[in-house]
Amino acid sequence: MKPLISIIVPAYNVEAYIAECLDSVIKQDNGMVEIVLVNDGSTDNTDEICRKYAEKYNIIRYFSKDNGGLSHARNYGIDKALGEYVNFLDSDDYLPDGAIEQLCNSIGKEKADVYMGLYTNLYPDGNVESCHYTLDGDKISGLHKEQLIEYLIDGRLYDWYAWLYTVKKEYLEKNRLYFAEGVTFEDVRWTPDVLFYADSVRYVPCSIYVYRRNRAGSITATFTKSFFDDKLTVFDFLNSFADKHGFSDEMRKKMFANMSNLYVSLLFDAWYLTKEERKAVFCVLKKYRFILSLSQRRYHQLIHLVWKFAGMNITTYILYLRAKYVRSNQK
Repeated sequence: MKPLISIIVPAYNVEAYIAECLDSVIKQDNGMVEIVLVNDGSTDNTDEICRKYAEKYNIIRYFSKDNGGLSHARNYGIDKALGEYVNFLDSDDYLPDGAIEQLCNSIGKEKADVYMGLYTNLYPDGNVESCHYTLDGDKISGLHKEQLIEYLIDGRLYDWYAWLYTVKKEYLEKNRLYFAEGVTFEDVRWTPDVLFYADSVRYVPCSIYVYRRNRAGSITATFTKSFFDDKLTVFDFLNSFADKHGFSDEMRKKMFANMSNLYVSLLFDAWYLTKEERKAVFCVLKKYRFILSLSQRRYHQLIHLVWKFAGMNITTYILYLRAKYVRSNQK
């Protein structure tokens, strides 16, 4: 029987986490889901663990390929998926109990293009915390295109994580809504289009995902120039997206303000660049300083005030020292 949901799990060097990830789905198997497990060229024991799980559980369809990055692995998984809907699960995270039942029940009530839910943060010390917002399902059902995106970002810092969404495969393929390859922050480039073009979006009012925060060895725990450049190009994407759909200046500003966390990370990471590189980047970042004043987070508003009185160089260097300390404690 054709599965209702294909859960796509890209895996790369996650030997410490992949078993917990797969177990979280397997124990919820209700005969309506499959796991599309994609090993993206791992160099540790991930492949061996994945093969053992695939041999033991029929729910898993296992594929191994050369390393191509997260986006390529997700796109590969979409093409291989047999389910009516696809769902994304990063291999160092896991699904909370009841997530699959909630998703299947929601789809059973009404077939929509997109289902969206909430998530739970898991920190290295074992503490868990719900995401910082709730949504109105009735409003979401009645909104489309710009109005839907505006509702999500208005008055809150909304997260664009791809794994918050369970999406009809036919809808993705028809609109060619694949992940941009060769860049990081692919979720920010994928999710707005998925929501904008959907004829119907429905809300699952519970946590459907457990996100492992500040994992040692994760890409956010270290600095690379390519990672920094990809973050900076998100602003180009936002401008292009707003232009393509004729968004107002007010809506454009709201989209930028929603990315205030990313903007602040650029401020402190700029100090890893050379002096000449930093000078060029600061010219770009100054243009988007308004993001801090529009942010809903007091911390970001405080940074805006410090910048006003102490200047950009001092403010960003203080942020850099703080970030360096935090990252050293994540390793």
